[in-house]
Amino acid sequence: MGFGETDDDLAVIFKTLQDYQVEGIVVNFYTHVNGTPCLSRAMTPENVLRRLAQLRIVFPSTSLILGGGRRQWLEETCLKETFQIVDTLYARSFLNHPNPYWLRESEILTSIGF
Repeated sequence: MGFGETDDDLAVIFKTLQDYQVEGIVVNFYTHVNGTPCLSRAMTPENVLRRLAQLRIVFPSTSLILGGGRRQWLEETCLKETFQIVDTLYARSFLNHPNPYWLRESEILTSIGF
């Protein structure tokens, strides 16, 4: 998410994932790196939650995994709701990127009973 995809783009992606009957979907977020030619459109935290909720509705029994880059688009105030939509998340590191927010995220997860 975060590449500037439209609702129509997501509909095509969701349909493709349904056709393949995937068991899990890793949701990563575009993180701009200087020198990268890709242009992204900023997403609001509410927009991210809406997109995750759409995924949950379309894929009620598919494992949704929250991946990298989420802190760029999500505010801490939305993390509780986000964690209630997804099934799991990459926590301490993602690929070769450590998660400096892991301690705060673990506190939120503990407070909502995970």
